[in-house]
Amino acid sequence: MTDTSAPGETARHSTRRLVLIAVAVLGLAGVVALALVPLQYWALSAQGLDDACRVSLGGVPPEAGELVRGFWSWWPLGGACEWKLLDGTTAVDRPDWSTTVVAGVGAALLLAGIALAAVSSLRRSRTRTQVQRAGL
Repeated sequence: MTDTSAPGETARHSTRRLVLIAVAVLGLAGVVALALVPLQYWALSAQGLDDACRVSLGGVPPEAGELVRGFWSWWPLGGACEWKLLDGTTAVDRPDWSTTVVAGVGAALLLAGIALAAVSSLRRSRTRTQVQRAGL
């Protein structure tokens, strides 16, 4: 059998399919990247944030003071360690920016997918309205 659809209609279907694939890929990549943040929090909590600090710091040397606690830092995202120095001051070892960057990229990808879906939907409805007004 032969395809009897108009050439413009076939192009519209292939463009729609391409946009749908792009939205799905962007959205899925964004969700996966964002899911890494609670996964890291869960892994650190399961290990115990204090224990994670002891492992990452290799323990606080006795001449440096004693470990007070490990905790979750919201900026930058990740596990942070706090210890008391011998002179009574408190030192904090903050996490690097890798988790924050991954979360930011994930959020940007997810928002790009949502924006692409919204723009595609608006353009499709606008085109449909113009075709109806033209009486086609």
